[in-house]
This record gives sequence, structure tokens and C-alpha cells, in this order.
Amino acid sequence: MHPRHDYLEMAAAKGRNISAFDHIRKQGFQAEVQNVMLTLTFPSHYAMTTGRNVENHGLVGNKFYDERLNKSFNYKDPISNMESDWFEYAGAEPIWLTNERHGHRSC
Repeated sequence: MHPRHDYLEMAAAKGRNISAFDHIRKQGFQAEVQNVMLTLTFPSHYAMTTGRNVENHGLVGNKFYDERLNKSFNYKDPISNMESDWFEYAGAEPIWLTNERHGHRSC
């Protein structure tokens, strides 16, 4: 799967209203996307919530098995994907745990 940089052109070709994006473009802001990280859902979300790239947090797929934990993970399984083992993987702390550690509420 390759990253797409032409979604706006695709939307315009289908008659979608992209006038707000056109306004931003006219101000001089547009770039082609060059992903530097894995473009899979769970590893990308985990990178965003921990601030660590895939090579640092170690979660490289949407489905995987961890021998150390003797557990499988599937990002589409609402039971397994909410286990805290996955959210403290490789010492990476998600933003909501950091928030709670500082005495604030996370939903």
C-alpha cells in the first residue's frame, strides 16, 4: 500500500466541494506525502499516542503474537485490543496514561 497525496484531486474530480482546501492551497501550503513510518492502522496510532516511531515502540502490525506475553493481538478485536499489556509495550507510555499519572482524568 502506497501513501496517497492526491485525495483532494480525487475528491474534486468527483464533484466534492474542496473550497476550504483550495483556500489553504492559495496561501501556499500543500505538500506531497512521504511517509517515514509504517502505514498500518495500529502501529501508526500507537506512534501518535506515544510519540515513538515503530522502530522504537516495536508494534509493527495490526495482528501479531507476542511470545513473551503468550498473547495474540488483533486491532479489530475490541476485547484484546483494550488490554493494558499492549499500551505499555516496550516501555512506551500512551498520552492518556501520562495524563493520568499527572493527576488528570482520561476517558
